[in-house]
Amino acid sequence: MRGKPRKPPSAPRNGLLVWRLIPVAYDVLNARTTLINNLRKLMKVVPVHACGYCTEIHVGPVGHPFKSCRGPRCEARKGLHEWTSANIDDVFVPVEAYHLFDRLGKRITHEERFSIRRIRAIVELCIQAGVDLPDLPTKRRRKPVIRIGKNEIIDANEDDLPDLQEIGHEPNQMPIFAGYDLLESSLETLQNPVSDEEPLEKSPKLGSVPLPMPSFANYDLSKRALEPTENPILVDDNLLDESPMLAEDDEKLLKSSVENPSEPHRKPILPELPNSKLHAPSTSEETLEIAYETLEAWDTLRKGANKLMKKYAVRACGYCPEVHVGPSGHRAQNCGAYKHQQRNGQHGWQAAILDDLIPPRYVWHVPDVCGPPLQRELKSFYGQAPAVVEICVQAGAEIPEEYKATMRLDIGIPSNLREAEMVV
Repeated sequence: MRGKPRKPPSAPRNGLLVWRLIPVAYDVLNARTTLINNLRKLMKVVPVHACGYCTEIHVGPVGHPFKSCRGPRCEARKGLHEWTSANIDDVFVPVEAYHLFDRLGKRITHEERFSIRRIRAIVELCIQAGVDLPDLPTKRRRKPVIRIGKNEIIDANEDDLPDLQEIGHEPNQMPIFAGYDLLESSLETLQNPVSDEEPLEKSPKLGSVPLPMPSFANYDLSKRALEPTENPILVDDNLLDESPMLAEDDEKLLKSSVENPSEPHRKPILPELPNSKLHAPSTSEETLEIAYETLEAWDTLRKGANKLMKKYAVRACGYCPEVHVGPSGHRAQNCGAYKHQQRNGQHGWQAAILDDLIPPRYVWHVPDVCGPPLQRELKSFYGQAPAVVEICVQAGAEIPEEYKATMRLDIGIPSNLREAEMVV
């Protein structure tokens, strides 16, 4: 409203991390690793075919007979596929993006397109959300940035904060906190609540209304300063909601961080194993266990990535499959989609959806693996499912409820062509 000061931006727009999403980022990264390792195991016992001319794949004993190939010389083959063995990249499609050292820094120019490293887009999203990887450094801020213009920012002075080397953290592998003044002001408000007779004074850090928090009667305000041997407390201004009331989950997180400042908020990162070190499951029970674990990892990956995308911006080109993780898309002129000459190769950036970041890669669902193969004339009776789900189902897992509609399980499949022609 006119006459009121503009509210400062919250995390992650101010350069800090959304504290409650850091464990989610670690879960997403570990779910991706678990998914890849388990898929490599399952693909040793569940046959997966890939066309040698196009990008289509099929899960089943034999490839499907549908004439849907659009690759080179498809007219000579009349649209039929030539099936070969598939690999992990055919099932779990790799989507790459530029790795940003500073997600609030300047946009990548066309001249820098080969000098900046490209990694998996889901990994880049996890890094920007708080995951620390030694070989992929990124800039971490401990104070909110200062905006001096619409597209220009400067970093706040952090000289009053303890040195990272003294508190035992690497410069690019440090927990993020928004300074101790925010936490101290919150604790002062808790121990000195404002009475009904006293007017509310507006604070530039906490807003116009004090935070209603549980009482920390045993907390000694004289010991608020962190010792060099202690770990910094993870606090950012995202804990301050627009409403005067604090969310119950954030209330528990802030209370636990105050009571247990040395409690680790990071999780161990699972390693991605090569295919040569992974062995196929020897029994049906082991195969079934891996299938259920893979479905759980797939669900955790997609739901966790969806949560991260609600806070951390992800952009997708409206013409080509290019994805960029960051507030604004890069300026590399490498779009080769239809009529890219008119745009000088520039991408048409728009907000990305989950399928842009993690393509589900739908395949035809085989109703009975041990029965007859799919028939070309009965194509309209078959359903589809993501390749990961279809592999797990053929490995023995039950079909998840959310995929039963696309797999068309409620439709009866005719036994022959004559019966199919009688269907109204």
